Amino acid sequence: MRTAIDCIPCLARNILACVRLATDDPALHERMVRFFLRSAAEADFDSTPPEFVRLMHRKLRELTGVADPYREAKERMNALGVALAGELRETVERADDPVRIAALLAIAGNVLDMGVNAEVGLPEAREAVRQSLSTGCLGDLDAFIESAARADSILYLADNAGEIAFDRLLVERLGPERVTVAVRGAPILNDATLHDAREVGLNGLARVIDNGSDAPGTVLRECGAAFREAFDAADMVLAKGQGNYETLCDAEREIFFLFKVKCGVIAGRSGLPLGAHALLRKTGRAGSGRISHQEAGMSMGFPRIEASPRRPGAGRGGCGKGGGRGLGGGRGLGGGRGLGGGRGQASAWGNGSGAGLPSSPGEPGAVPQTRRPGKAAPGGRGHALVDPAACDGCGTCVDLCPLGAISLRGGTAVVDEGVCVGCGVCAAKCPHGAISLTK
Repeated sequence: MRTAIDCIPCLARNILACVRLATDDPALHERMVRFFLRSAAEADFDSTPPEFVRLMHRKLRELTGVADPYREAKERMNALGVALAGELRETVERADDPVRIAALLAIAGNVLDMGVNAEVGLPEAREAVRQSLSTGCLGDLDAFIESAARADSILYLADNAGEIAFDRLLVERLGPERVTVAVRGAPILNDATLHDAREVGLNGLARVIDNGSDAPGTVLRECGAAFREAFDAADMVLAKGQGNYETLCDAEREIFFLFKVKCGVIAGRSGLPLGAHALLRKTGRAGSGRISHQEAGMSMGFPRIEASPRRPGAGRGGCGKGGGRGLGGGRGLGGGRGLGGGRGQASAWGNGSGAGLPSSPGEPGAVPQTRRPGKAAPGGRGHALVDPAACDGCGTCVDLCPLGAISLRGGTAVVDEGVCVGCGVCAAKCPHGAISLTK
């Protein structure tokens, strides 16, 4: 993706923030900004924004002698990400479709990017993730799940420190033995490196490599040979963040991009609205990394939009291939390739018919329907229900709910049915058995 004129003000703010983080010397601030202005005037706009950022940071390291201005911020975000991901792991494990939930969390984890320039604690991060999850995501989540079920090898391109802890949740569900996680080859902005992967425990879970480059993206011609070999050989490539999208959206292979649309330039290129959470599939054609406006109107996330149920036997109760590699625990093996048959029991995410989760909008026969608070969603997805007689107002459910859908009123837990997605964590952990799940 070529650099747009509208990228220049954003890049200017970025480099000024970076040099101020690296040094308090006003003279060095001025030298760095002047270098930026000269470079912008002579820049090749056919190159990608991350390539320009790389040039700026090489000069920043030369002027200040600081190799990693974001080290302290990244360590704080890693610790925060590990704590928050630990709270959400049970939500993933209890879901009928853990791959789906883990993918949404991997995208929502990008909210930790805000912590680089702000003092963010666990309560603020928890609320930010809750809000991110409630917006859902746009794109083709079904194609992602089906591609993952077929793949023997998956290359996972990580983005930022902090959110890399959320990436671990998805790697766990995809099957760590077939996933290779790639991080940046050197410190750049708050992007994840091998050090960050070790801090969140990814190196002990899956194979982790660096891409051999110091750009905040994946500039293939500059990446190391080991990374390029992994990129070419992988059955599936998953790329996190805008930087990877900017540098790979014209690559001639299928890639699944998971990112938040943070600027108008990316919105225009991707075909998605500003602020959207995206799971965007591009085909092997160059320049195909966008979706149509019709697709952009489809939500693959939590409460906003859902669709009519799948045919029996085609649910996402667990993906399997051949002899039974399962995604998210391998429930509902399908006998050969394809999606499994659902769990066939009533639960927070199933309807007890063996049909699994409802299909996503855009599939043949699916008719999008808006979820209304106070009613179970189509396809059998319900919500938590509190028995006031049994509830003593201990607040355990309030603390555990990952979406903040439960509050205490008059000493009794109350569920916001418009926010609750029926993950079942509160019902499982209530010490008084006061919470059940609607069907």
